Amino acid sequence: MNGELTRVDSAAVDTARSAIIKQPWVPTAQGPVLITVVAVNARDRRIASAEVAVLVGSPSPTALPPTPTPGTTPLPSPTPCEPQAALLQDVTIPPGTVLQAGQTFSKTWRVQNTGACPWNGYQLVFIRGSLLGGKSPTRVRELAPGEVTDISVELSAPGYQGDYAGVWRLQTEKGSLFGPEFSFSIRIPQPTPTRTQTPSPSATFTPTLTYTHTPDPTRTSTPTPPPYLTGTPTPTPPGSEP
Repeated sequence: MNGELTRVDSAAVDTARSAIIKQPWVPTAQGPVLITVVAVNARDRRIASAEVAVLVGSPSPTALPPTPTPGTTPLPSPTPCEPQAALLQDVTIPPGTVLQAGQTFSKTWRVQNTGACPWNGYQLVFIRGSLLGGKSPTRVRELAPGEVTDISVELSAPGYQGDYAGVWRLQTEKGSLFGPEFSFSIRIPQPTPTRTQTPSPSATFTPTLTYTHTPDPTRTSTPTPPPYLTGTPTPTPPGSEP
């Protein structure tokens, strides 16, 4: 509260993704109070936070009715104007809209002043849920009775998967909340795993053995002369005829 640690609570051991923790608080002094809620993990590392501003006032004293003067009729006291509002439409980001992690978006509600008094100095404040970087309070323009306007807050989706929701309400210049709750809900899907292409195995070349015919070597034969041609020749005498 206003930067001072007031209460610490732990979630259940079996909490997987979300948990509801109620932290009661009784104000002890009047004036504006900035309430900050911080979530930490088991290692005391800050993982999320949200803030909301409230104005602590004092109960109005009960005024005694004026004593009527003899011979005069007392005038009725004017009835204080009570602000009223109606939510007409979710202009953007219908409930359950799927967004990408870290995506910025503008949530817009269409609202009507259904009361009898004009809105002057009113604002939209965060009540509970996920703030998602929204500005609280957010100023609301002046609005006459019966008039319609669009109220927007700029938000940013978280960087991790899950379901997230937040609730806002209208607040008068005196700090009183009124009208319906203005809520939003989004979903951050689980990231799709990237497929890694497996390279095809390269073909292994297997050599094919080709049989080559080698011709037989050519045999060379030496002719043998007849037996009658063998021996030493006898010379013929001169003058004789063979």
